[in-house]
Amino acid sequence: NETTVLRGATATGQSLFDVETLVEAKQVLDLAVAPSGKLLAVRSPNGIRIYPMPQKGDKELAKEIWSSDSGPVLQMEFRSDDVILLGYHPGQENPRLSVVNFKTGQVVHDFPKEAGGLRYLHFTVSPDRNHVALAFTNYSGTQNDAPQAISGHLSLYNLDQPGQPIGSVTCSGVAAYPAISADNQAVYFVQQHSLGDRDIGQWKVGQNKTEILTFSRKGIDTAGTGSREVSQVDFIPGKPNDILVSFSNRDMEEWDLAKQKSLARMAPSRAVVFCDFYQNDQQVVTAHVDGLAVEAAALSGDLLAVGGSAGKIDIIDLGQKVVTRSLPIDGASIDALAWAAQDDKPILMVATSQITPDADNGEHRVGQLQLISATDWTPLGQPFDQHPGRYHSLTVSQKGDRFAATSSDKGVRLWTDAQVTDLAATEPKILSGHSTDVTGAAFSANGDRLVTGSFDGSLTVWFVDRPVRPEAGMEEGAAPEQGELHIQQFVPLKGHRKEISSIAFSPDSSMLLTSSLDRSAILWFTTDLPGNLAIDAEGESPTKPEVVSSMQPE
Repeated sequence: NETTVLRGATATGQSLFDVETLVEAKQVLDLAVAPSGKLLAVRSPNGIRIYPMPQKGDKELAKEIWSSDSGPVLQMEFRSDDVILLGYHPGQENPRLSVVNFKTGQVVHDFPKEAGGLRYLHFTVSPDRNHVALAFTNYSGTQNDAPQAISGHLSLYNLDQPGQPIGSVTCSGVAAYPAISADNQAVYFVQQHSLGDRDIGQWKVGQNKTEILTFSRKGIDTAGTGSREVSQVDFIPGKPNDILVSFSNRDMEEWDLAKQKSLARMAPSRAVVFCDFYQNDQQVVTAHVDGLAVEAAALSGDLLAVGGSAGKIDIIDLGQKVVTRSLPIDGASIDALAWAAQDDKPILMVATSQITPDADNGEHRVGQLQLISATDWTPLGQPFDQHPGRYHSLTVSQKGDRFAATSSDKGVRLWTDAQVTDLAATEPKILSGHSTDVTGAAFSANGDRLVTGSFDGSLTVWFVDRPVRPEAGMEEGAAPEQGELHIQQFVPLKGHRKEISSIAFSPDSSMLLTSSLDRSAILWFTTDLPGNLAIDAEGESPTKPEVVSSMQPE
């Protein structure tokens, strides 16, 4: 047998109870609380059960007061401590809304199964529990439905006089998951026009039309799938002018209906996309997604630059804890950020991408780089190094003379012995070696080693060095001559199974820390790697892939 634990808590998080309930190896699908708070309804695939509300210290649910196994219920809501409303599944036989007095076991009223030729779908009870709104549709839930033929219908009833609706309205598309305003004068609902195309609809009771509200914030979802669909709407107790809109990526927005704007965005699952040390390593700064993807962040002194799919870069002063400036990047997604400097003046490197028309393929994504002066926040020159796809990461060596950009085209662009303002006029070296998108990179402290990671979890060590060139007859103790720039790839490091999410060297470069979407972090020892690539008298650079095997995960 499987047990499910039901937990109760106050709004401040204080625990009220933890009780176990046997649900015959099935999960609890829904809970409802009676107006008095004295009753708890539990919905599972086996039906509806109503129990006395558990008290503090209870370990098990008390004996059930009432149960119903009369059919698959999709929704339930108390009207009082005697009456419950049950919405039967629209995909099953005999879908309907029933009002049941569970104390007497009698069905008080069955609402119409159809309206205007459309079948019952969902219901909601008003905040005062005196009214109910029903949604109807002809949508079958398949791609065979022609969008122009889909329609919805809403009806508002007084529960004390349920024979005839107070008002009704028909709209195009599916009308689903209604919510009634506190004054019972408006019904809000999810309006689905076709698969993947949803809005919030508004019906002012008494009018014969509905309208669409478009206050949601722009951007892609936290998972980066490009899908962020409206999924549900509800009113907020004590805020008659506000509604709470839920989205398919599990975040929510609070909309102010009077101001016609989104006031706040909340995400219950906030992935960390950036972290760094701050205040002499005494604090850690992290950047989280907040519903719309925050894809890039970079820290320099007190300035934290944050960008994502919303088409802007926020500059945050961590000392003052305020956003000091927002830089609009019209029509583009910010994919990566990094700070560089020239003449002690900070410069922000920005990687962006956007969808552009393509005569052959319709459209495709193009990535590019841009420099922004942190002195007056103006662009330095024109965007450069455009290529099909997008940049995934940017990194700068500590000396500020080496730069790397990783990309979805499987390549790494490397600039060496250059100033940041010269990058646009300098042809980068393209490092090829990864078989999938290159998602991250980091330089060692002296800039002589570059580690890159890719979508398939592989890591590659690159030596970016000017090897010493021993001279025949050189006096003992004389400094060897530095040779030409030499770039060498070593055998990929194996340890991660999924996309590399971050790479960092320790300050003395004796260790390397990597993390991955396989939910692991690996600490690698790098002390056995040679300090530079020695070139023998014949000008050959010995290849030593075996040194990679000495970098063991801890």
